[in-house]
Amino acid sequence: MLNTYLQKTQLLLNDLNETNYNVGDLVSHINDARKQVAGEAQCCRIFVNNIPTVVNQEVYEFSTVNLSAHPGAGDILAVLSVALLWGNLRYVIRRVSFSQYQARIRTYNGSFTDVPTFGAQFGQGVRGNFYLYPVPSDIYTMEWDCICLPSDLVNDASIELIPEPWLIAIPYFAAMRAAEGAESFDKAQYFSNQYTRFMKRSRSQSSPGYTSNWYGRG
Repeated sequence: MLNTYLQKTQLLLNDLNETNYNVGDLVSHINDARKQVAGEAQCCRIFVNNIPTVVNQEVYEFSTVNLSAHPGAGDILAVLSVALLWGNLRYVIRRVSFSQYQARIRTYNGSFTDVPTFGAQFGQGVRGNFYLYPVPSDIYTMEWDCICLPSDLVNDASIELIPEPWLIAIPYFAAMRAAEGAESFDKAQYFSNQYTRFMKRSRSQSSPGYTSNWYGRG
């Protein structure tokens, strides 16, 4: 997949003979483009289960979550929801803003532990974290619904996590970065416009309308 991206980017830059742009720089631009597409489109969604709570631990860093079961996944960018398994019950943690969590929920200073029912995200991006309250009194299993960034492509055997139709926008963003570095700002603007165009088209293709219930309001 990396060579395909590279050839498409070189074609956009009219540099198939590799005379004007360094290949290593283009690979870096391609991986930057992939992260940009994944973050903007939120198209790399993974479901991470079997995440254990730690007794008396309130804060869970995104970076500590094991993603080895998801080849091609890099870092967690955002958490959409957290479910907790308690006996035979699975329920989604009630999520609030951290300001509300701090002011109204996190009321006891390190003395109250139980089964967590509330949560809040504090840090953002790949350095984000998730708070649980009450602080876990035992080891419980969590399931995280996550948006993640893809890991870098280093060769053609690297796994591409980003799905179609989002792949079409990646060479345009990479070509934009390369053109900016060469101070070809008119070209860079053109590639930027094309990137935006294909991102919009990919979103419309990926989000078709549907009927939630054919049989009434229930």
